[in-house]
Amino acid sequence: MGKYNWKDIHDRLMKHYRLRTLPIVLKYYKKKEDMLAVPGLAHPENLCTPCLAVGQAVALGSAVAITSENFNTNYCRAANGFAARDEKWYSAEPYLDRWSQNLGSAQAHHKAMTDWGETRHEGFAVAPLESGIIEDPDCCLMYVNPEQAFWILTASVNVEYKKRTFTFLGESTCSDSWMHTVTTGEPGLAIGSNGERVFGGLPHDEMILTLPMEDVMRSLEGMENIRNGREFLAYPMPGYGSFGDISRTPNPAFEGF
Repeated sequence: MGKYNWKDIHDRLMKHYRLRTLPIVLKYYKKKEDMLAVPGLAHPENLCTPCLAVGQAVALGSAVAITSENFNTNYCRAANGFAARDEKWYSAEPYLDRWSQNLGSAQAHHKAMTDWGETRHEGFAVAPLESGIIEDPDCCLMYVNPEQAFWILTASVNVEYKKRTFTFLGESTCSDSWMHTVTTGEPGLAIGSNGERVFGGLPHDEMILTLPMEDVMRSLEGMENIRNGREFLAYPMPGYGSFGDISRTPNPAFEGF
């Protein structure tokens, strides 16, 4: 028996947060041989990117393993720590006239991306959380709407409070989401950029939430504490309406204040 009961975690996430797509897990591998030896991971021959692999796992339940050869651009390859960020990458010239109007702005964007330091990867894998294929993931990833994000994060600090802060890089949401979580151990909440929308299939009304598995477990414990006979404190929140007489319906969430 592994560290986690993956099916139970999946079922509890779906019960409390009613995700529209599958919660998944992901992992970076320093040696591709270690990744390709994991049973159940499919290694595509075609070009792929991390955001595309994530989209396949979330929407289709695929378990995908990609190596440096799968990347279609050096931009994504270096951004994800598969290659060194060389002079051309930091020059940011290909970024001009699309995301940045001047070279200084483009270069500032590249410098702001999650920094892997000397770390190099040879593999990146994703799989549905419930499958248990990746036994020791770097983090859990979910496509969520704003209210689901609120509940998941609020529940994660139910027992031990900690203020959460998030970043906004712009294009390349992978830096604000799973790269941020893998390198810092902190949750990532990202709006979703061109890559995640076009290739990852992220719906227009959802965002990407990434959590270390420890925070996933804290969130489930916290949500069960919060609900505990208080069904009005749950997803989805019951709407009262913007024009009702609130004096006739006290808010039980703040009773006593």
